[in-house]
Amino acid sequence: MASHQRENARKEKQLNKERKIRIIIWIVLIVTVFVLAIMRVAEIDFATAKKRITGGFSASTKADIYPYELDTASGVSLSFVNDKIVALTDSSCKVIDPPDAKELYSFSSGYGNPIMNSAGKYLFTVDQGGTRFRLDNTAENVYESTTEDSIICGDVSKSGNVIYATRSSNNKINLKSRRT
Repeated sequence: MASHQRENARKEKQLNKERKIRIIIWIVLIVTVFVLAIMRVAEIDFATAKKRITGGFSASTKADIYPYELDTASGVSLSFVNDKIVALTDSSCKVIDPPDAKELYSFSSGYGNPIMNSAGKYLFTVDQGGTRFRLDNTAENVYESTTEDSIICGDVSKSGNVIYATRSSNNKINLKSRRT
């Protein structure tokens, strides 16, 4: 009789331990789902959360220089080239130094549908559907050129080499590259 009581007590302890483990697992799952739901609603991704936890990028600015205004009637494409902000509008491109919002370099493209890609210190701008493209850095124009066929898209490497795709008159896609 005493051995049955000890065995029943041992089984009861084991069941209680398993119940506690299940409760802990459910609590962890519920908290995880809750945190993910809050991150989704607040539009915070894991990279942003990691930057906030580890310190990430921070810059000090003068309070009276922002907001920086761009004159444009349509969309603006923003990108970083090195540590500078690049703003591409339908008519111009401006390189802005973030701490003081000073315009370092700008050009008027005149492109019908400008598309911008950046890597390293280079900015590659193409006139999608047109025949012109240009490569710039944060201080000056490296070159500007044209193609015979209409440009579909393009990209630039950190070393300044560019590649772009054109559509010929017989609807064939041609890949072309140019080294700096």
